[in-house]
Amino acid sequence: MKLHIVFVVKYRKSILTGVIADDIKQFCMDVCKKNDVEVDMLNTDKNHIHLLVDVPPTLSPTSLVQYLKQETTWNVWKQHSNELKQHFWKKSVFWSDGYFVCSTGDVSTQTILEYIKSQG
Repeated sequence: MKLHIVFVVKYRKSILTGVIADDIKQFCMDVCKKNDVEVDMLNTDKNHIHLLVDVPPTLSPTSLVQYLKQETTWNVWKQHSNELKQHFWKKSVFWSDGYFVCSTGDVSTQTILEYIKSQG
């Protein structure tokens, strides 16, 4: 199942730039690889991330988002705690509670790829 996933940094903080953005992307790629999820596109804007992924039928969209948010939060705090302390009063907070996920349905994959490329 092909999914478009979006989640947002807590308080919409514009911190997905530079090394933090690069690390978050790599953490997402690692989680996807570990769960047999094929990443078609992954891009960040200053305060949110977009993924276009192909998910195996054994993995629910909710579980994938949970894995992504947990692993990226843990790893980004491990590597960038000094910078994150300036933005968040509580450790192990990075993403907002909600997320957006939808299957691509009748929309062409190319349309979604172009939209994600245009972010950031």
